[in-house]
Amino acid sequence: MREVLLFLAFVVSQATTVQCPLPIEISPSYFPSGWIRKGEMRQWNDATGDWIECQDGIFVGQLEAGPKTIALTEKFQCDPQSKKLTCAIAGSEAPNGCKIQQYLPGDSNPTTIHIFGGLEAYCPSTQRLVFSDDDVVIDRVECFESGGLKVYICNEAIWFSPGYGPHFKCAEPFCAIDNNLSNGTAVRVDLKPGAEKLLCTNTERLQWHSDSSDVASMECSVSGLDIKDMAGKSWKYPICKASLQCVPATCPIKNKLANGTIDDVILTPQKERFCPHGQIARFSYGADLKFLECNGAGLHAYLADHSVVTYQKANPPTLGCIAACNIMDKQPKGLVGMTLNPGKEQYCPEGEIVQLEDGTPAKDISCTTVGLTIVKQDGSSVTTPYPSPTLLQCGPGVCERNRECAGPRTCPTGGVWSEWAISGTCSTTGSCGKTRTCSIPSGCGDPTM
Repeated sequence: MREVLLFLAFVVSQATTVQCPLPIEISPSYFPSGWIRKGEMRQWNDATGDWIECQDGIFVGQLEAGPKTIALTEKFQCDPQSKKLTCAIAGSEAPNGCKIQQYLPGDSNPTTIHIFGGLEAYCPSTQRLVFSDDDVVIDRVECFESGGLKVYICNEAIWFSPGYGPHFKCAEPFCAIDNNLSNGTAVRVDLKPGAEKLLCTNTERLQWHSDSSDVASMECSVSGLDIKDMAGKSWKYPICKASLQCVPATCPIKNKLANGTIDDVILTPQKERFCPHGQIARFSYGADLKFLECNGAGLHAYLADHSVVTYQKANPPTLGCIAACNIMDKQPKGLVGMTLNPGKEQYCPEGEIVQLEDGTPAKDISCTTVGLTIVKQDGSSVTTPYPSPTLLQCGPGVCERNRECAGPRTCPTGGVWSEWAISGTCSTTGSCGKTRTCSIPSGCGDPTM
């Protein structure tokens, strides 16, 4: 016999001596969205050939949402001895069913419905069956011939005696978790699909409470909660609550010191600076960093080329510290902030040299952990400590002609001067040299007097 789910309330017919239950009409307001009913439900009760025929779409339960109809042609007849409906085709007794109380949308009082074995899952596929009083998610419901009902929840089965109707409802999908707080208490949180990231703040990291291992991501759907660990393995919680916790985010790094040793350093949100005063972080292989940001998603390294690299605990970056000297470079369109490092103080393009704010060429410039030191042409120097910027600019070099003869001023008779040779690039080095040599051919010279 085909088992069907009927939203029916049973009454006793007074038109016959055989007391067999007959179904009554069901209000279309209880139909799922998009369902319709066609035709009439016919009833016979003459004690000899009593049978019920459900034709052309009598409503039989919430199987799937959508515009469709249900057509049933099963025939049931009344057994005068047992006074129960039996299937006229198969000849077997129709199940009595289990009674439950369901809260339908918009109703303040529950509606009594009967379910039959094998067809207990009557919620639409886009909803979850829950207890109406505490929203505990139900895994499945099992109906027995006796009319008793067994309800399965997480790792537990609850038995309801025949005739006692537990209160259920069909709810939009959600995923219940236990959020373990720092004070030791666990608070139930119902996550909605698409709102999983709202559990922890931006400065917190999500972990399993049992072993404090990090959670990479989680997704809530009608089938339950799917959590992925940092290795990419998926852990599913279709019914049971996951026990999680939000902890302050930490971001480990490897700090390579000047002597080559490496220290383990833990960064936290808004406390990403680990270098001493006057120094900035950079990658150990030399790439420059703009800044670091630690949050629940990991450590984000913002590079000078505007790219961003994210590191997790399993693969911390190796960084180091280097002296930093801030300057404001005076350009035609305004001032541009820059940071100089040791060995890279000559930042001007080829053909130009570093100049002071007044246009005077700098004789020397050096960046150390103390700050930026400028040596002027007169030999005096000034140091600007970190992080205060020094106002500089780029400009052409200035050459001063100072003649100084390091060799003989005259070339002996018979000697030949070479062409003048220029050494050094004034615009780059700030100085240049001009030399020539005197060559005396062998055997020639002034006659001996």
